[in-house]
Amino acid sequence: MNIEEHELVPRGVCPACLKPIDRYKIIIVKEFPCPHCHQLVGTSILFRVFKRLLTTGLAVTSAFFSGLPLIASIVVGVVLWFVLNFFYVWVVSLVRPRLELFRGKDEDFQTLNLGK
Repeated sequence: MNIEEHELVPRGVCPACLKPIDRYKIIIVKEFPCPHCHQLVGTSILFRVFKRLLTTGLAVTSAFFSGLPLIASIVVGVVLWFVLNFFYVWVVSLVRPRLELFRGKDEDFQTLNLGK
């Protein structure tokens, strides 16, 4: 019952079984098994890279322009980074991100089956 590649899966829905996943069961930062079909699903790499760039960029920029001494601005930057990560995950859990099937590195590797 897989969906075709050109069709979009609604937000918060498993792309393998097409059943909605409760927002509290979605793990945003890494892959996780679907509670219905147990396929590994997760958010896209682009989504996770955007999260890292946004939270780190905002924390560094805010700490840089705070006008505090170096040590204090480093501490402020680290604290802001943690706070922004938690805030980002909370907001995204409300919106429910699009999920995609997780492909491990073993699936990308091709062999010639010479051992058989």
